[in-house]
Amino acid sequence: MKTAVLKTKVTPEYQATIKRRAQNEGVSVSDYIRICLDDKHERSTQQDPTKDPNGDTTGTHQVPKDPQAISIIIDQITQKDEQMAKKDEQIAKLQESLDQSQQLQAMTEKRYEVEHQQLIEMKARSFWQKLTSVFD
Repeated sequence: MKTAVLKTKVTPEYQATIKRRAQNEGVSVSDYIRICLDDKHERSTQQDPTKDPNGDTTGTHQVPKDPQAISIIIDQITQKDEQMAKKDEQIAKLQESLDQSQQLQAMTEKRYEVEHQQLIEMKARSFWQKLTSVFD
C-alpha cells in the first residue's frame, strides 16, 4: 500500500495537461504521475548503467560530451587553480607576517627582562654603592 505523499507545484496549464493525459490513459492523476516517474527512472537507469538501481549516485559523475561544456568546465577549473595559488601566496605572506610579529614580541620580552634584571640589581645595591655610581 502506498502511503507516502509527494507534492509539487505546477502551473494551472500544466495541471490541466496532466489531468487530460491521465484521462486519456484511463488512470488517476496520481497513477499517471507515478507511471511517468517510473518510466523516467527506468530510462535514465538504462542510459547510464553506472547509476544504482535505487537511485544512489554516490561516486558517479556524468562527463559532459558537449565540447563547449567541457571548455567551460576546464576554464572553471583553471580559474579555481589560479584562485588557490593566490590564496596559497596570501597564506605564505600571512605566515611570514606572523613570524615577524613573534620575533618582535620575543625581542621586546628579552629587552623587558634585561631592564627588569637591571632594576633588581640596582635595588640590591647599598645606598653607598648607589651614591658612588652617580659620581663615577
